[in-house]
Amino acid sequence: MKKMKAMVFLFSVFLLNSCATSYTATSWKAQNLVSGPYSKIMVIGVIKSSDTTLRRKMEVNFVNDLRKLGYNAVSALEEYGPKGLSNLAQEATYVKLCSRGIDAIITIALLDKTKGDQEMNSGAKYYSDLYFYNHILNYKKMQADVTDTTGDHRTEKQLFLESILFDLQTLQPIYVFETKPFDETSFNSIQFNYGKVVIKDMLTRKILTRQLNSELHPIKAF
Repeated sequence: MKKMKAMVFLFSVFLLNSCATSYTATSWKAQNLVSGPYSKIMVIGVIKSSDTTLRRKMEVNFVNDLRKLGYNAVSALEEYGPKGLSNLAQEATYVKLCSRGIDAIITIALLDKTKGDQEMNSGAKYYSDLYFYNHILNYKKMQADVTDTTGDHRTEKQLFLESILFDLQTLQPIYVFETKPFDETSFNSIQFNYGKVVIKDMLTRKILTRQLNSELHPIKAF
């Protein structure tokens, strides 16, 4: 039994490392900035779909992966509902988040490469804070539309996933992660492990660390 568990563990590590290699187009960490420690991280999905099921699933999976490290993490959908933050100005959004004790947010954006190329890549570190704020505001124009499931476009459309970690204590972007482009048919296999891959990269870059407190209880996506 122990041997079988060891084999399963090693296979999981191998799979995760393989995913990290194949997913990552680029990741970037802000220089000369000290990140965290964070008392509460909110995960915000920017995913266009016919309902909130896909967004909820990706947010909750990411939240649970953070909780396994001991972080107090919450889903934006669970905290505020589908449109809880969409109609607020930047200042009002900041006040609302801080009132809940949230001191960091991380986005999960499913974007269409034809609507906005992966502009950041190796030049991400040269962009200003304002650029990143405007970039996120532009997500509505760049969102991939996964509501249409007909035709051959599913293999032709090039999508990518992007995550940005914002430290609300300093109001600065700390970390950016982007995948390589993939077609829509590959999305199902990518979405499940996406959070694990991003978190593994953040651990490697020492943006996150395993917390001393015990693992928080997971939440269910449905």
